[in-house]
Amino acid sequence: MPLESALAGAIVDHIVRGSFLARMRGREGLAGILQDDSDEDAMPVPSIDHWIRESIAAAAIDAVESLSTLELISRDRNISGAAGTLRPDVLALDRQRNRLVCFEFKRSAEAARQALTELLAYEQEMRNHLPLTGGNDVVFVLMSTEWSTLLDHAAAAAIIFGKRRVLCLEVDTSKGLDAVSWTVRMPSAWSLLGGTGFPIRSLLATTLILTPTPQAVAKDDKKFSFVATQGLELLARELDRIGAHGAGLLWQDVRMREPGTPKFGITIAHPNSYRFYEHAKRFGLTNRSSALAEFLDRNGGALFGSTWQSADVDDAVRRLRTILAGNFDVDRLGQRCWWSTRNEMISYATPQYVESWGVIGEFIRREVTHAGLVSRHPRPPKDPILPDWRAPSIALNVIDELDGRRIFRDGFIACGDAFELGRMLGTSSRVRNGAPTASETCETVWNDIEMIGTIKEVQYLATAAVGIPDPPVRVPIGRGVRWEAGADDIFAEWVRREFLGGLPPYVDCFDIGRIMGLANGDTGDQTLAEAYRTFVRMFVNVETSKSYLEDRSSSAIAAADAAWSLLGLTAAARQDAEVAMMELEDMHTFASALPEVARAYDGIFLPHFVKQKPVKPRSVDWDWFREGIALMIDRGVHYPGIVQTPDGKLSTTEFPNAVRHVFRPRRSADDPVLFSDFTTGTSFVTEVSWADLRAGKVIPLTSG
Repeated sequence: MPLESALAGAIVDHIVRGSFLARMRGREGLAGILQDDSDEDAMPVPSIDHWIRESIAAAAIDAVESLSTLELISRDRNISGAAGTLRPDVLALDRQRNRLVCFEFKRSAEAARQALTELLAYEQEMRNHLPLTGGNDVVFVLMSTEWSTLLDHAAAAAIIFGKRRVLCLEVDTSKGLDAVSWTVRMPSAWSLLGGTGFPIRSLLATTLILTPTPQAVAKDDKKFSFVATQGLELLARELDRIGAHGAGLLWQDVRMREPGTPKFGITIAHPNSYRFYEHAKRFGLTNRSSALAEFLDRNGGALFGSTWQSADVDDAVRRLRTILAGNFDVDRLGQRCWWSTRNEMISYATPQYVESWGVIGEFIRREVTHAGLVSRHPRPPKDPILPDWRAPSIALNVIDELDGRRIFRDGFIACGDAFELGRMLGTSSRVRNGAPTASETCETVWNDIEMIGTIKEVQYLATAAVGIPDPPVRVPIGRGVRWEAGADDIFAEWVRREFLGGLPPYVDCFDIGRIMGLANGDTGDQTLAEAYRTFVRMFVNVETSKSYLEDRSSSAIAAADAAWSLLGLTAAARQDAEVAMMELEDMHTFASALPEVARAYDGIFLPHFVKQKPVKPRSVDWDWFREGIALMIDRGVHYPGIVQTPDGKLSTTEFPNAVRHVFRPRRSADDPVLFSDFTTGTSFVTEVSWADLRAGKVIPLTSG
C-alpha cells in the first residue's frame, strides 16, 4: 500500500494535468439512477428508497461537473486563519463555477473514521474566509481505499440531511501509482424498505384549532384567512429548516358560527417512524440482531403508536402560538391518524391551502414539474398552466397517495375502486349544474379534490397500458363547470368498455356507484332503488355459488360474511334476492353500507389487470436492487426477490416460505434472483439471472 503522501502526489499530478476525470470509473451510470422529470412515460415514485438513492447520485453528478476546470490552491498546507492547523490533502478552485473543491484521502478504514469530521472542519474554515458561502459553493471529494460502514453512513448523512455536495471515490492502487484509478461509490447508509410508497397508516395528524381572539374581533379584522395562511407558511419554513418532514393543511370550519368570527384549523401530517420500521421488518429488511431492533420490538408500540408525539411538531406548535398571538387562540386536539382525521373533515371543513416540507414537500413539488403528470393532470379551468403544489387539489391527493390510500393502488383495479370512481363522477355531474346546499358544500369540494387525483390515476394507467385508448373526452373539474352535451355518458362508457374491460362485477359496481352519486342517497328515487336490488341479486348469485367461494379461499368466504353482516340480513336472505329485498326495510341503512359492501367484493373477485407497456432501461437501477437482495441475504432472509406490480413499479420483497418447495434458499446476491410479475394478471415466482434482467429478457425494455 503506497503512503498517503505518495498517492496524494499522484492525485495532484492528475488534477494539474487535467486527467483526474479520465481516471474515474462508474460516473456514466449516475444519470440512469435519476428519475427523468421530462419523460411523460416515467412517473415519479413516492419511495424513500428512491429519494435517498437519487440524492446521493445527484450530489455526485453535481460534484463531477466541478472537476474538469480545476486550479490548484494548496496541497497539504494549513488553511486555518486562526490558531491551529487544518491541512486538507488538496484544495482547488473550479474556475468555471467559482466553487471550492476540497479533496481528502484515507487509505484505511481506521483513518477513514475521522474523514467527515475533517471535511466539516475544513468547510467551516473556508466559510471563515468567505462568510455566507452557500451549500452549493463547496464541493467535497472523499477518496479512500477502504470504505467502512461508518464512513458510508457519515458520507450519506452529509449528502441527504446535511445537503452537502460530496463525491465518494473508491481508490484502486492494485496496479501501482502509475495506473491508479478511482471508482464512484454510492454510500449505502440506507437499508432498502422494499416498497414503492409509504406504509399504510404511516402518517399521523396533529390538529390545531384557530379561534379569533376577542381583541381581533373587536377591531373587526377581516384578514383572518390571510393571517392564518401566513402562520402556516412560517410554520413550514421553520420545520423545513430543522430537517422535519410533513405537510400542513389550512382549512375553514363552515359550520354556523357567530357573524365575523370564522374558525380555522391547521392539520399537520407527519410520518410515524415506527410504521416504517414495522414495514421493513415484515419484508425482511431489518437487521434482526440489532440492539435497537430488539428494543423497538419490545417497546415500539408504546413509543411510536398513535399517541406518539413528535418533538418537531411540539416545537412548531409553540412557535405558531407566538406567531398568531393577538389574532388567534391556538388549541391543540388529540393526535390521530391522518386518514381518519381527513375523512371527518369532509363533513365540516373546506380546504384552503397546503404547505409542505422535507421529502414530502419535495415529492409534492415534483407533481407540478414532472412532464407526465403536468400533461395528464385534470385541472380546474381557472388554475394556471403550471398548477400550484400548495393547492389542495394537488397536495392533498399526493398526501393521500403517500399514505397508501389512493384507489387503483399499484395498478390493481378492484370492485371497490370501480364503485368509488362511479360515485365521484355521479356526484360531480349532479352538483356542477346546480347550487349545492350548505350541508353539501364540504362534500362537493372534497369530491372535486378526490376526483382530480382519481382521474389522473385513471389517465396514467390507461396511457401506460397496451391497447387502451385515451379517454374520448376531457373530464371537467370544478363547481359550475358544465359537461359538454353527453360527455358524462361518453366518459362513463369509455370507463366501462375500455378501462374496466367490460367485466361484469367491476362494471356493475361502477354503474351502481355512479347512480348513487347522481341520486345523492335519495332512496325514493326509483332508479337508485333498482340499483340496490341489482346489487343484492349480484351478491346473492355469488353467495349461492358455493363452489366458487370454496375454490377461492377462506378469505373470500370471510369477505362475503362481512358484507352480509354490514347489510344486517338473515341467513335466508343470502339464498334469495327477493327475501333479501323484503328484509331491507330501511333503505338508508343499505345506502350507507353500500360502499363497504362494494369493497367486500374485493375479497371475492380477484383484481382486474391491464397489460403494461415496456419500461425504459434508465428507470431500472439493477445495481440498487442487487444491493438490496444482498442486504436481505446478509440478514438471514432465505427467499428475497423482486416483484413488479401491475402499474410497472419494481420493489424488493421477501417471498413466503411456501416457495421453499420449489426453490432453494438464496445464498448470495450472485445467485439467480427470484422474480414475480404481477402485470400479467397472475403471479408466478420464477428464478432468473441478473444478466437476463439487465438485458430485458424478463422485463421488456424500450430503447427510449
